[in-house]
Amino acid sequence: MGVIQVMKDNMLLQSYVYRRDFSEVADPLNEGEFKFERFSRQLGETRVNIKSTIVGKDAFVVGLGNSAFQDILYRARIYPKRKASELREEENRQSSMR
Repeated sequence: MGVIQVMKDNMLLQSYVYRRDFSEVADPLNEGEFKFERFSRQLGETRVNIKSTIVGKDAFVVGLGNSAFQDILYRARIYPKRKASELREEENRQSSMR
């Protein structure tokens, strides 16, 4: 999944992709920075639904597409509109391991 945007310089600050800083976001493919403890803590601090938390515009996981996310939640038996902070530890572990 990717995006290509063509715009004039004066429009860059209106672009979500240009403005978004991914430096503080965990990359699930990097085992050194994507740890269960960090994932679980961030879920617990979030008061919005799990879908917005993981694949929304303010997501704290980078590189996970909507279709992969839906498969993960389906296999973990987690409803996507549940609040992330309401997940139990075993549900966090299931969703982080899929």
